[in-house]
Amino acid sequence: MTDKPNGLWPFTLMVLSELDKLNLKPLKIEAHDPVDNESSDFLWGEIDLKSEFSMGEYLTISQYKGLFSSDIGEHAFVGGSVTFDGGTPFSEPTEKLATLVAANYAEKFAHAS
Repeated sequence: MTDKPNGLWPFTLMVLSELDKLNLKPLKIEAHDPVDNESSDFLWGEIDLKSEFSMGEYLTISQYKGLFSSDIGEHAFVGGSVTFDGGTPFSEPTEKLATLVAANYAEKFAHAS
């Protein structure tokens, strides 16, 4: 099982619980910067250390004033990170939203687990 770092957003823990129900484990989990409330948690679905273009792809979970959103993105070595379609807008952290975010992760990364 992938270790869960300390300091994850509470909503991230909800999403991880939903992923457990789907028997999906992120390859790597990174907590947001505790000093920066606008930073995101990262649930990595693909990591490619051999690529010269991209480190891999992930799902981010961000918060703003107690509301949470998610996005799927790619960490490119040149030009910064790119966000793809497949995210959710800032919303209340409900179980229904956690299920939706976990389903988005599963749709994108189920083959990588």
